[in-house]
Amino acid sequence: QTINLGGREMIIELVPDGADGVWLEVGYGAVKHLDLASHRVRGYDRTDGLPEQWVAPVQLGEMIRFRSAGGLFRFDPTTDRFERDLALETKLEAVDGLRGLHRTHPDGRGGLWAIRNGGHMHISLDETGKPQFRDLDPAVSRVPGIRAVYAWGDTAVIGAIDQVYIQHPAIRPWKKAPPQTIIRRIEAGADYETVYAGAGAYPDNVILSHADSDLRIRFTVTEYSRNPPASFRYRLSGYQEHWSPWSTDPSKDYTNLREGKYAFSVQGRCARGTEGSIATFGFEILPPWYRTRLAMAGFGLGGVGLILLTVWWRSAWLRRRLHWLQGEVEKKTAALAASTEELQEANEELAQSNQELISLNQRLEEMNRDKNDFIGIATHDLKNPLNGIMGLATIIAEDAETLSREQIADLARDIESSSRLMAEIITNLLDINRIEQGQLVIERKRCDLGELAESVLHDHLLRAQEKGIMVKLEQPRGEVPVLGQRDLLVQILDNLVSNAVKYSPPGRPVTVRLERTGSECRAVVVDRGLGIAKEEQERLFQKFARLSNRPTGGETSTGLGLAIVKRMVEALGGRVGVESAPGEGSSFWVSFPHADVADSGPWTEDDPKPPILPGSMSAGDRLPPSMRN
Repeated sequence: QTINLGGREMIIELVPDGADGVWLEVGYGAVKHLDLASHRVRGYDRTDGLPEQWVAPVQLGEMIRFRSAGGLFRFDPTTDRFERDLALETKLEAVDGLRGLHRTHPDGRGGLWAIRNGGHMHISLDETGKPQFRDLDPAVSRVPGIRAVYAWGDTAVIGAIDQVYIQHPAIRPWKKAPPQTIIRRIEAGADYETVYAGAGAYPDNVILSHADSDLRIRFTVTEYSRNPPASFRYRLSGYQEHWSPWSTDPSKDYTNLREGKYAFSVQGRCARGTEGSIATFGFEILPPWYRTRLAMAGFGLGGVGLILLTVWWRSAWLRRRLHWLQGEVEKKTAALAASTEELQEANEELAQSNQELISLNQRLEEMNRDKNDFIGIATHDLKNPLNGIMGLATIIAEDAETLSREQIADLARDIESSSRLMAEIITNLLDINRIEQGQLVIERKRCDLGELAESVLHDHLLRAQEKGIMVKLEQPRGEVPVLGQRDLLVQILDNLVSNAVKYSPPGRPVTVRLERTGSECRAVVVDRGLGIAKEEQERLFQKFARLSNRPTGGETSTGLGLAIVKRMVEALGGRVGVESAPGEGSSFWVSFPHADVADSGPWTEDDPKPPILPGSMSAGDRLPPSMRN
């Protein structure tokens, strides 16, 4: 008949309750009771008074108690609960020992045969009720694997691995013996094959081959405890003469032991600190075949013969080699000279390649800086006018019905101004990119620098008047002919005049002076602004250069204008420069090749006014008298 316990617990121990039931040990924090009459199974756990620890039923004489790490517990059938039996704990004065109690059985005289961690003993009560203990025979105590005991009269039958021991309680009075240290197993070789398996006497001198020089030795002590565990120390005479520190590891490995005789000793110490006996076994590791005496003698004789043969053969070989080397030295000398020459050439090529690599790296760094500056302009200088356009457009869209035509016209003019600013920034970026990519096509023709200067000044007249700045043009009599490209010349002059107006304080003059020299014509744009420091002049014509000076009328600057001027002037075969000092204003000049006209003398006040060329403007038509000199 099968009785279902209602779970998957493993039954570890069965203890009869003295009536019609059995207590079942099932593990951590719980026990079960089986009523044999009704086949009813009742489980108990911490809700019924049990501790959250391992609980096991134990038969102590005619009493049933439940041991755990927290003490002894008794079952009260009237309340169907468990409670701690403090009285019995005090009486036995062995609570710590009872934690490791595994098996008990009455001896028929009021005592118990007991098996516990680290020892096997007999327990009885004297006339005062105090417990008395008797250890088993030491020959039995040192045998591992004892887990069963049965009382037969005054004799205990003790079961171990493949053996049964019979113990009488009157053999000797109880005397606490030290714990026994036991070598359980000896394994040797790469696969750790068993040499000794813990049965019988220890071998006195185990002979091991050199291939079995790896050892693993497992050991234990008879008084075992989980918490705290037992500890061990060991030594290997012939390899390690002193004792090792105490360790809880119950095994020791040795690898690659050399040939020789050894003696391994181990001593255990139980949880209560008592040191046990010392277990020792000896063994010998044989040398490998090539280190045996016979092999060494053979090696010696063979070595002598080999040396003699080598000396004879080497002498003959050296004579032949000498003749060959003399010829090779001559060949190698010539080859070395040729290799030296090739090495020098290779070094020169390497140096050149290294220099090119440095230049390329510098160029990459410059391009990376330009990229970062470009991103800064795109995200800052373009964002401001674009936000203005969006804001003005939003005002027109949302308030179109309430705005007058004049207000809408003003907003449209503001949108046009922001759009022109964006167009200027984009044009500058495209120009500098076109120049650096080599896409600038130059067609140099004869151009009048005076005509172009008048046109540029006229374009900036309104802006100058708004800031109270007077612009002047000073030029010699007749044309100022240069070889250049008209649109580039206009853009160069426009950038220079725009900067002069932009950075000049209100009320200060801006003068454009044209000059002719023997082989060049020069345009000089002079302002009376704050001037430029010497250290800032060195980076004035670099891309995205932004100086400490700021526009005086709230204008914006991309930092590209002068960089574009420099590249366009150099593309036309001209030169550009600046003369400035802080607080004294600035003079920016550009010079271009003279177009070799006949009249290149200096202009004076007595000279007649220059003729008006087709497509140009006269000083009287396009510039007010205050701008002409």
